[in-house]
Amino acid sequence: MASIVIAQGGGPTAVINQTLCGAILAARRHDPSLRILGARYGVRGLTQGNVVDLSTMPEAELRRLGNTPNSALGSTRDKPDSGACSDILAALDRLGARAFVYIGGNDTAGTLELLRQQSSGPCHFVHAPKTIDNDLMANDHVPGFISAAAFVANALVSVDLDFRAMPGIYVAIVMGRHAGFLSAAAAGWQQSPDDAPHLIYTPEKPFSVVQSSTTSMRFTRGWAAASSRCPRECRTKPAGLSPRRWWARPSSATPMAICN
Repeated sequence: MASIVIAQGGGPTAVINQTLCGAILAARRHDPSLRILGARYGVRGLTQGNVVDLSTMPEAELRRLGNTPNSALGSTRDKPDSGACSDILAALDRLGARAFVYIGGNDTAGTLELLRQQSSGPCHFVHAPKTIDNDLMANDHVPGFISAAAFVANALVSVDLDFRAMPGIYVAIVMGRHAGFLSAAAAGWQQSPDDAPHLIYTPEKPFSVVQSSTTSMRFTRGWAAASSRCPRECRTKPAGLSPRRWWARPSSATPMAICN
């Protein structure tokens, strides 16, 4: 019997189950006779034969599932190599899969590309995004970005209101991989020049510690939003800069972090 297999990978963003619900409903509209299987815990469960039949799940229940937090099928952070991809392809073949829909972000997209390259069968490989970073090509915005951007804007406007009672500079490290969309979202509720963030640093533009420190000195109260990644060439301590001033470096190792 012809089947499609759906799995979830990566972090459970706010829309990961919405993407699952949409994939199932779209598959039903395309071919009501299809058997729709969900792989538990991503490609790991798929290779172990841990699948559930989603073909007869009522639409009302599906739509409730779409509004449910967490990953309904369970997820994984596995990044299959060539050998693991062979096992995944064999599992899909055993299930008679016409298509494999993998819900996720960059890593799941990379897995699907490896599978496509190694496959010699009829199975199609479809990437369904749920990532928060908004860094996938050919998208105006990915489904997970809007909810994450709203979270960042809401969280940081609250921090700004608290921080008005204190002097100094507050640095928020925001997720986003190699894209600055979420950092930029920190300014979503700005209504005046005095509203935070006063400085925003994104990985698309080289980061200057000297310039940042100089600019920061103009503020008696303020804070900056920075992406958790920055270009490799910006991660070296500039000659002559005292350790006390090196605090501004945006790094994924910085313990002060705000994320969703």
